[in-house]
Amino acid sequence: MEIAGRRKWWRRLRRAWFAPVAAAGACVLAGGCARGEVLAPAPVLSPRDLVAGYVAGDSSPLGPAGLADGRGYGAVIRKVAPAVASLAVAQSGEFEILPDNLTTGSGVVVREDGCILTCDHVVEGAAAITVSLPGLGSAPGEVIGRDPLGDLAVVRADFGVPLPVAPLGDSDALQVGDVVLAFGNPFNISRRDAQPSVSQGIISALGRTTFPQNGRRRYLGAIQTDAAINPGNSGGPLVDLAGRVVGITGVISSRTGNNSGIGFALPVSQVRAVLPALLSGETVQHSYVGVVPADVPYDVKRRHEGRGVVLMDVIDGQPAALAGMAAGDLVTAVAGQEVRNTSDFINAIATLRPGDRVSITAQRAGEEKEFQVPVGRYPAR
Repeated sequence: MEIAGRRKWWRRLRRAWFAPVAAAGACVLAGGCARGEVLAPAPVLSPRDLVAGYVAGDSSPLGPAGLADGRGYGAVIRKVAPAVASLAVAQSGEFEILPDNLTTGSGVVVREDGCILTCDHVVEGAAAITVSLPGLGSAPGEVIGRDPLGDLAVVRADFGVPLPVAPLGDSDALQVGDVVLAFGNPFNISRRDAQPSVSQGIISALGRTTFPQNGRRRYLGAIQTDAAINPGNSGGPLVDLAGRVVGITGVISSRTGNNSGIGFALPVSQVRAVLPALLSGETVQHSYVGVVPADVPYDVKRRHEGRGVVLMDVIDGQPAALAGMAAGDLVTAVAGQEVRNTSDFINAIATLRPGDRVSITAQRAGEEKEFQVPVGRYPAR
């Protein structure tokens, strides 16, 4: 009886104490409630519920309407997969070498006459290229345009029929947390039927900058994603839930060489800038001012309202030096646009064209100066 009495006492105390706390918690999660009003606990959403939310339209808190439905991402995959190519490249290359001495990669059809966009490191030094597409078999491919620094290339293959084209989206509209799908041919898994492998993830970060292959390649303003990217995925499309290409996957950060949840894709905004030159076989030219920028210590940034990069070196005889800039200058703006960090500076210079002149604002010995810098051509490596 004593134990039963204690249990009743505990149940009464628990109801008296925890019910108001639970109601208050519900109010916080729901964004507040009227005085005296108790809200029901918010429902727990399953992954299927979350996917279905994308169908609700722009008013949905889950994001803009897309092709995803309550069953998953099937509609997106059916739209994009026919335009995803598997590439087998005979000879050379430091990436994705398989035991049969083939480099493998991926690509995406950007023009129905057989033009396929991929990464330059996939086709570098190619003696022969075989392109495979779902339901169409294989055809020999030839490189018609390369951008080694930007790690992009276009391969043309003749399948005898107009090819399905994957639409290009808007990478500038991406936000961290957006759901994306990565298509490709990891580990040459698509070698028999050319059906691409698909992995799902989110946008983990935007505006990343990395220089793979000891600086021979340059990924500026790259998209970081946790969608699985493995050897063989390079050149494949990163796609939003409307089935639009928002990036081209090409680099992973890994100690093993396989997926570790940190992958990078070139944003499609950069692809659009060079695609006409690649399709016409022209040489892609990149801008250059001849400086070595670096992020500045926090205490220095605080004195300059969080802005600026310091020039560690200004190369003699190059555009910035000719304009009067010097090592130690603290750059705060390029062409009137604020520079907060090294990534901002590099991306700002990358948007320029050789032959342009650009205004660069910098602090030197506490005095603000403005330099008119002629934009040069990035030197070949």
